[in-house]
Amino acid sequence: MNNNPYKKLLTIGDTQVGKTALLFSYTRGQIPDWDGYLPSQFDSYVETINVDGKQIEFALWDRVAREEFADLYKKLEPIPYNDTDVILICYSVDNFGSFQNVLERWEPDATKFCPNVPVILVGNKADLRNNDSSMEDFVSKKEGEEMAAKINAFAFFECSAKTNDGVNEVFTTAASASLKYNDKRLRKKCCII
Repeated sequence: MNNNPYKKLLTIGDTQVGKTALLFSYTRGQIPDWDGYLPSQFDSYVETINVDGKQIEFALWDRVAREEFADLYKKLEPIPYNDTDVILICYSVDNFGSFQNVLERWEPDATKFCPNVPVILVGNKADLRNNDSSMEDFVSKKEGEEMAAKINAFAFFECSAKTNDGVNEVFTTAASASLKYNDKRLRKKCCII
């Protein structure tokens, strides 16, 4: 029997901001072949990770946010938050609307369903800055840092699932946050009734 602590990470954010690619990049070292890939309502993966000298079983949950199922999501919305130890709020650096929704939708959801759980703000698709000359449409790193301060995030990262830049740092920090906050919360996990 495995005696490693079990921790749950939940990714939230708008559709197509790179949440699934981020999880695939971390767990498989590459982004998925999108042909034929159909995300479910909640995808999950389990990884064993060594953080701060401890091995933990890290359950990684991908909360899909497809707008065509908005009515269904409203009914099921609380489910993925249950027993969450750390939340990644994701946006895409090339999609300012997804960045605005951090404050308008995702941070309020995280606070409502998991008020004592650490949040890490993640700007995905950072590699696109190197490939596009129309930088005025991109969310700057400074804007990301300011948003992280505004939502009282535990940490802020920009990363690229495509190139794998910064991906490990996101998950190592998330695992560390889940351990540190677990001690402070005395096992008071997010619970939906």
